[in-house]
Amino acid sequence: MRKILLLVTLFSTLYSSAQDETVKKLKSETSKDIKKDAADTTTSTWKKGGIYSLNIAQASLNNWAAGGDNFSLAVNSLLSLYA
Repeated sequence: MRKILLLVTLFSTLYSSAQDETVKKLKSETSKDIKKDAADTTTSTWKKGGIYSLNIAQASLNNWAAGGDNFSLAVNSLLSLYA
């Protein structure tokens, strides 16, 4: 049992140190500067746009003995802009 525990501990330490190089590579890649492509002909570096959504729901209840509205109308809208 002790040999198995020793082997599991050994392999887990090797596996955890193997991920260290990947983390270092990711850190170095995130610090790079982003340069504008020479083939890009736009004058603006900002992208602008948005999404508008309008939802309408209607419900009608007949023979509702436990209570509730006979008629309901719901309107929901969403505006999302980005720049």
